[in-house]
Amino acid sequence: LAMSGDGGFMYAIGVYDNAVHTWSRDRTTGVLTYVAALVDDGTMHMQGPHTLHIAASGLRVFVACTRGHSIVVLARDATTGELTHLDSTINGERVVTSIATDVLP
Repeated sequence: LAMSGDGGFMYAIGVYDNAVHTWSRDRTTGVLTYVAALVDDGTMHMQGPHTLHIAASGLRVFVACTRGHSIVVLARDATTGELTHLDSTINGERVVTSIATDVLP
């Protein structure tokens, strides 16, 4: 689980559906409302998501995947919480030496 820095959205990985699920959070009551799931359509290489990290800027989400041997980079809309796929780095196709988590788009 990961909460956005402003406390407005919560994200959870779906190990069995290869997805990242999004909930909006009422900042007054704390009530969560399910928003959407970004499910791997086979092009993201997000098989077996294991760990999720939201960048300090709040604009990127990084998902480490065990079965896909990949790191999936998602763009995050800070207003709606919506996630969109930006890039995937797959072991053997590219070498990840570092990831800057605070870089603005």
